[in-house]
Amino acid sequence: MVGEKIVIVEDEGIVALSLQSRLEAANYEVAGTADSGKAALSLIAHVQPDLVLMDVQLKGNQTGIEVAREIRDRWQIPVVFLTGYADAELLHSARSLEPYGFLLKPFDATELYSTIGIALKRHHTQRHLEQLIQERTEAIAFMNERLKTEITERQRAETDALQALEKERELNELKSRFITTASHEFRTPLSIVLTSAELLERLGSDCSDERRLHYLQKIREAVRSMTTIL
Repeated sequence: MVGEKIVIVEDEGIVALSLQSRLEAANYEVAGTADSGKAALSLIAHVQPDLVLMDVQLKGNQTGIEVAREIRDRWQIPVVFLTGYADAELLHSARSLEPYGFLLKPFDATELYSTIGIALKRHHTQRHLEQLIQERTEAIAFMNERLKTEITERQRAETDALQALEKERELNELKSRFITTASHEFRTPLSIVLTSAELLERLGSDCSDERRLHYLQKIREAVRSMTTIL
């Protein structure tokens, strides 16, 4: 992957110049060089390179490992370490940062290009996977929200249906009670009307005027009672 910007952090000027020459010959863009942690961080913040070649030993009070840790935490830019010796403890400390590669001085051109190419490819693949994971995570979160909304709406609909059924049951009970009550209330005055009419019919001419008026009054009162009930 040719054309990416690379920053060289190397305390030896001659080594940095040699690296720059080789990288530019391979069509990489060298965005700048630095020989200390402070200068490196300032340069990287300004140019935002695609990769950093980081010497383990630097000028100043910061090691390349410390600077690489800050680069990882702040910008997630891939770092390939440069070292002139294979100190076991130092390499172990560097590996804890999960670097994108190691290059042992003096550099072989083929190894240099291969290590940089692999590091850039690995970083691009990792970023692509992270993007896919983020997109999948956002899609899952969106689907979860939709499911929550659907569940809430379904629960609300079920609650409304249950409430409607409960109201219908109450209404049916009210109708039943009303019919029972009305039937009971009508039965008494109807009985009075029927009984009075039967007595008037049975007695006929033997019924005195006073008694006839009494029975007719009973009928009137019963009719008024049924009218009031209605």
